[in-house]
Amino acid sequence: DVFFYDGRKIVPITTDAISDGVANQVPQLNDRDQIVFVRFDFCAQPDWESEIRTYDNGVLTTLTDTQAQPNSPDINLSGLVAWTDSTPQGGHEIQLWRDGGITVLTDWGNGLKLNDAGSVAFNRWHEDTQLWQQWLYRDGMFWQLSDDPFWNRSGNLNQIGDVVWRS
Repeated sequence: DVFFYDGRKIVPITTDAISDGVANQVPQLNDRDQIVFVRFDFCAQPDWESEIRTYDNGVLTTLTDTQAQPNSPDINLSGLVAWTDSTPQGGHEIQLWRDGGITVLTDWGNGLKLNDAGSVAFNRWHEDTQLWQQWLYRDGMFWQLSDDPFWNRSGNLNQIGDVVWRS
């Protein structure tokens, strides 16, 4: 389950994991105390299922409804939410939720981090080289940050768009 500490008290955000057999995981918090997390059902067969949920001022909202395996969500200060979802072809796409609508940012990314400006640092698998490379989406454009013979992953970015990753 997911819990929130506001500096004074601990608030249970979810209380259904044990009774429903689900796992509420990967909670992320912004400075407006909005929370995003993923609710996994690992028992669904033949593949596990999940959904992205938010908590805002006492209200739980499910953002996804038809995706198969959305995971690894992040939320920024304006309430923009991003996550990775599996595609029917076995790939990964990055989806964005804003003001009640979902759009696909890219159909070839995962491992994302989101900043308050809406920039996204993420990994991309390159079939030709069989390597992960680090990318950045900023100001409506995609930038490949790494292009070397090593795996480049596990990135993060700050509020001004500087990016760090492991190679």
